[in-house]
Parts: sequence; structure tokens; C-alpha cells
Amino acid sequence: MLTPFHFCFPKKHDPSKIQDIDNMLSKSKGKEAKLCLLLAKKYDCSNPLNAVFVKLVTDEHHKDDNYLALASLFLAAFFPQDVNEAAKLCQRYKKEELFKRLSSNFHAINPLKIDKSSSQTLNSTKPIDYKQLLTEFYQTNDESKVVDVEETLAKLEGREAILFAMLATKYQTTNALNSVFEERVKNVQITDHLSLLKIYLSVFHPSYLTNAKSLLLKNKGDEDKLFAELANKFSAVNALDICGDSIGKGGLNIINESSEEKENVVVVSKENVVKVSKKVTKDKSGGVGKKANIKKVRRPLGNSRLVNA
Repeated sequence: MLTPFHFCFPKKHDPSKIQDIDNMLSKSKGKEAKLCLLLAKKYDCSNPLNAVFVKLVTDEHHKDDNYLALASLFLAAFFPQDVNEAAKLCQRYKKEELFKRLSSNFHAINPLKIDKSSSQTLNSTKPIDYKQLLTEFYQTNDESKVVDVEETLAKLEGREAILFAMLATKYQTTNALNSVFEERVKNVQITDHLSLLKIYLSVFHPSYLTNAKSLLLKNKGDEDKLFAELANKFSAVNALDICGDSIGKGGLNIINESSEEKENVVVVSKENVVKVSKKVTKDKSGGVGKKANIKKVRRPLGNSRLVNA
């Protein structure tokens, strides 16, 4: 179900390690999910596979009270080795308790808290033709790279949005994904910041889509600044310049500022959004990011530790 390129570095990644991605994935072949969990724990951030999982969830996985299908899909995405344990977990735990524990163990999104209506809207949107966009971009900015379009996209599958942000910075031009965003909001009535931010992130940084609500909570009252910072980081259009007039002053009232959401707030800063600089980020120990070692990851499921307390 998952390929090695359904992978992206955590928000506090060390830019100097980007060139080692292919090598890391090659060494971790068949254990990509475990690698993502290792990095999520190391950098204390959300699991990079969240974006993949959200795209796989459908209404069929939420039908009735039988949550085996949803549990199986969750394990298939975040820890395939234990996908056969799904039935045991469903027998042992109630639905809410199970996914609360699983999401905590894997630094992953709780599938019961996914905004279904938003997911359906985004999933029904026409897929982005990255090949065409990249070809047109290189034809305008660097014709010598046109022949490498397919190879480039193959190497960066799942991280195309990051590629376009980096290219915009490198060639000092606007983000090629601007046209995609403008097309998606052209015929949609948007009356709140949350809906606008979700569409924006779905285009310019899909892996952050699940953090849309916490981003707004953290920047409540400073929405103009938030969208300006995002536009700057992605070298992209400011969403409020396109849809700002249609958003009422009370748009943020749709967010329920619960204590749990406050705990999971993601701060927008140069350190945790897409980095295009070559500055090396230090980890918590004060040293340069260490090489991932799969052998150090303890098996989070299995035997008596199916779900850690």
C-alpha cells in the first residue's frame, strides 16, 4: 500500500540530511513506517505518514460500530508489521480509547477527529498535475531541466509541494502552485479562516493539513500575520489577498478551543515549516542531527504491549 516515497522529514529536520533521503529509504526498505516513527519520536513531532493516512480514510472505514476496518487501515499505514493485531485490539478496547492510545503511540492523527466533510471536499478535488506544472516552470526558468522532470518527480513523490516552494526560492520567482490554489477557491464560497487554510495547505504543504486547526488556535487574532508568513515561506500567493473579503469577523468562532487542542498546537516559525536554507538545525541534545538507527526503535505493538498505557 505504501511506497518508500510516502515519506517526508519532520518539521525540525536537519537540511544537511536531505541529500541522504534515498540512502536512508534504501537501508530501511520494508521498514519505512518504522523509520517515520523513529523520526517522529526523535524530533518530537507528528508522524510524517499522517498525510498518507488521511488520504486513505473513507466513509466505509467509519460505518456502523464495527471499527475493525479503521483499526486495520491505521496499522497498515503506521505499523504494517502488526496489522494482524487489529482484531485483538478491537476486542480489548472501546473505539475512542483504542484510537486515543494508538494516535499517542505513533505520534499520529486520531482518525476519529478527522474532519470528514473537509476530507471529502479535498479528496474530490481534481489531482494536481505536477508533471505539467514542473515542465512549464522549467520551460520558463531553466530549459535544461525539462528533460529531468519525470526523474525529479519520481524521486520526490509525496513531497512535490515542498519542491515547488524550494524552486520558487531558488529561481526567485512565484510558486507554480499559485494557479492551482486560485482555481480551487474560485468557485467555492469560503466564510471562515479554517476552510481557507485547509485548502491552502492542501496545495502548498499537504503534510501540514492535519495541523490547520491548531495553527489557527495558536495565531487566533493574528490571522493576517499567519497567512502572510505562510505566503512568505512558500513563496506563494497570500490566501487573504484572494478570499479575504468573503471571510467574516466571526469566522474563527467555529473552532472549539479545547484543552486537548491546545496541547497539540503547532507554532508557525522558520524552524518548523518548509526550510529552504542550508542552515543545520541542532537536535535536543545540542548536537547535529544523528543518523537514524532503525535497530533502536522498540516494537510499539505486540505481545503484552499491544497498546502502551
